Amino acid sequence: MIRLNRLHTPLNFVVATLLVAFANSLLGAIIAIFVFGGGTATNIDVIVTGFALVFNNIFSAAFFGRIVVNLVDKAPAVLAAMFFWRSLTSPAESGLPSEGSRF
Repeated sequence: MIRLNRLHTPLNFVVATLLVAFANSLLGAIIAIFVFGGGTATNIDVIVTGFALVFNNIFSAAFFGRIVVNLVDKAPAVLAAMFFWRSLTSPAESGLPSEGSRF
């Protein structure tokens, strides 16, 4: 989203957070299932166990357990990336209005 110059509004922040959390949760669930058999001996296993009781499917439990954690975890990372990108680019390059403009 940064390369497309679309990371400067709150809506773009929410979309970027959802995309990053989804991708990370999907990859994390796949790795947890195929490499570790579902349990990774970390704190997230408690959440995964709760979802496993509800869904009765280990992949769904691993995915939804991770999506909850990743939404909380990745939002500050995306926000930091957003502010870091703003500090690196000029207002004309970032798509933001300059200090002298009215809009």
